[in-house]
Amino acid sequence: RIRKVLEKAVACIEQSQTATGGFGYDPVPTGDHEGSVTVTVAQGLRAARDAGLVVDPNVVKRGLRYLKNSQKPDGSFKYSLYVDRSSYALTAAALSSFYLYGRYIDLPGERVLARGLRYMMDQVRTVLRTHRWYYYGHFYAAWTCWQKDGDEWDPRSGGTWARWHQLVYPHLLAKQRSGDGGWSDEYDQFEFGDVLPTAFAILALAIPDEVLPIFQR
Repeated sequence: RIRKVLEKAVACIEQSQTATGGFGYDPVPTGDHEGSVTVTVAQGLRAARDAGLVVDPNVVKRGLRYLKNSQKPDGSFKYSLYVDRSSYALTAAALSSFYLYGRYIDLPGERVLARGLRYMMDQVRTVLRTHRWYYYGHFYAAWTCWQKDGDEWDPRSGGTWARWHQLVYPHLLAKQRSGDGGWSDEYDQFEFGDVLPTAFAILALAIPDEVLPIFQR
């Protein structure tokens, strides 16, 4: 029964992909699309594929093209093809999407992933001081860095994961409340409350445990 439902969910997602290759908030192929939705859709498709369901390779191909077209000259990734705003969080989400779609290394002659990773790592110290999407960004950054080279923990190696986790994990842990163990988001403009930042923080910290299959390298 679950498989039948998942097959319908995958079909719904595939039919909702826009002409750009991205995804919007509604399950219809309109012109609306943006990176934050696209990464969640990529998670769903990857989880379905890993569970044995068939995902149309053309959907993946168009998704990868969308991500590539979303990159700016400085290596960051835009909110959408029509909105030029980029950030550490959006870049981390886009890089995660590449990995979810199965693209782990740059194609010959390209430096899409390399430039994105360089931008993200250059922004880490600034983001630790103040960032509107702190928890969202670090969750996807943790995912990205772990997929990149999570087998290397020694910062002296110069590895992406080693350098990132040495900077971010202590900062993230210091934000945890001693009373109830939760986290708060000072930029919570949508009034999500403490559940969302707490969930993002726990997931970011738990990625190396690879308890969830989607986090496994």
